[in-house]
Amino acid sequence: MSPMFSVKKIEDFQPVILDKVEKFCRKVARYQDGQVLPLSRALTALTTDIITEYAFARSYDHLDSPDFRDTFHEALVAIYTVGHFALHFSWVFPVLDVMPEWVVKKMQPEILPVVGMRKVSCDPFRSHV
Repeated sequence: MSPMFSVKKIEDFQPVILDKVEKFCRKVARYQDGQVLPLSRALTALTTDIITEYAFARSYDHLDSPDFRDTFHEALVAIYTVGHFALHFSWVFPVLDVMPEWVVKKMQPEILPVVGMRKVSCDPFRSHV
């Protein structure tokens, strides 16, 4: 993992980060007086787009979502909650990864987008379209 976080690698990635931050700023600037800016969702969109671009070589483009609605915000909050449990029971996430989506959706629907993301990123034979 250390080569991923080398100074050179991070420096090479700076234009992508700058592009995402500029996109974020343009979108936030569109909010006028009286409009509510869902800041936690907006920041989740920004960080998710940067991280997925860096880690998976493709952005999930959450910054393009109207009013930042289609983000991993709920999933990340659910992960935070489940994560405390998973610290003590390391089998939780591997079990979630092999469960059918309908079961995960029934048990914890908010976590489904992240479980799906983990499946796609961990399966080298699955298309990354």
